[in-house]
Amino acid sequence: MEQFVVGIDWSAAGSQVSYWRPGSPEPESLSAVVGEEQYEIPAKSLEELLKKAMRLLRPVERLSQAEAVVFSVEQADEETLEQIKTAAMRAGLREERIHVQTHAESFCAYVMHQSRDIYSHQVALFSHAEGSLKGAMLILNQRRLPCLVRVEEQEDWQIPDMEELAQEERDAYFASLILRMFEQRVVSAVYLLGHGFEERWYENSLKLLCAGRRVFAGNNLFAKGACYRAAELSGEEAPTPYLYFGNDKIPCNVGICVVNGQRDGVEVLIPAGVNWYEAKAECEALLYDKPVVEIVFQPLQGESVLKESILLDGLPERPPRATRLRVEVAFTKKASCRVQIWDLGFGELFPATNLKWEEEVDV
Repeated sequence: MEQFVVGIDWSAAGSQVSYWRPGSPEPESLSAVVGEEQYEIPAKSLEELLKKAMRLLRPVERLSQAEAVVFSVEQADEETLEQIKTAAMRAGLREERIHVQTHAESFCAYVMHQSRDIYSHQVALFSHAEGSLKGAMLILNQRRLPCLVRVEEQEDWQIPDMEELAQEERDAYFASLILRMFEQRVVSAVYLLGHGFEERWYENSLKLLCAGRRVFAGNNLFAKGACYRAAELSGEEAPTPYLYFGNDKIPCNVGICVVNGQRDGVEVLIPAGVNWYEAKAECEALLYDKPVVEIVFQPLQGESVLKESILLDGLPERPPRATRLRVEVAFTKKASCRVQIWDLGFGELFPATNLKWEEEVDV
């Protein structure tokens, strides 16, 4: 059995599935019709989409054997994650191999796996589906390692009801949107995504886009971006040196203060850039001396370090390193982290008390 990963774009505008094997130059998109480039897979539900994906993947491998499957969705939250995990596990996937990310993060993953000249400066995305057109901009801070990447979207970067306009008006509105977005920006590449761009109604706008930039058109960017991310998560491909920051990502490393020999340090439990609804970790630790556990929040972008000291009130007196603790940290929303600590005692000499301490920390 050859190893492979899968990326699935689950969208009301049309779902798509891509897969990638180690050594392949890029992900391959599955066509709903054999021998044709018909990448959209009609499905009324996620369950129906997964059944069709399993059928289309049969010549390649069973979906349940994928090392990682990343679902790309318009908006991601805890409810969406649970809905996807439930459907995917019913389809035979193991929970730890199921991942969810937004279209914005899939856009980022796709671009960052292209040649360096594509993202030498900012990269624009225009998506035109279901009658509306909207823009987004990939912005990189390449002065840092890893490179920090985010996707900017603004309310006035969209034009609703495009199909109700005459062709000349559509072209003029699009050109106006391009000028607004590109003002005082250096843009190295542009991606046009969606069926709305299949008819060439935007001749004047295209001239603006092509002025010193590379322009690409297609419909399978999100599925391929999810596939690239799946390759990284599975360990089949070395991660690219960037860190994506979206609205659903935690902006700091979360760690616990530890003593290593005679030196104090911080053991990272949750790295920055994880989706808040997936940001959870646990560990066991020996209490050094004082009945205090210190949790550290280390922002990556300039803000001061936050250190939260949790007093283990009521803990019995014991010698140093004679108290074993279980520590769990989990984000309940993007800027709120719950810390829970249990006393596990230390063998028969110091039995566990079942004491529990809990604190909610605003990050």
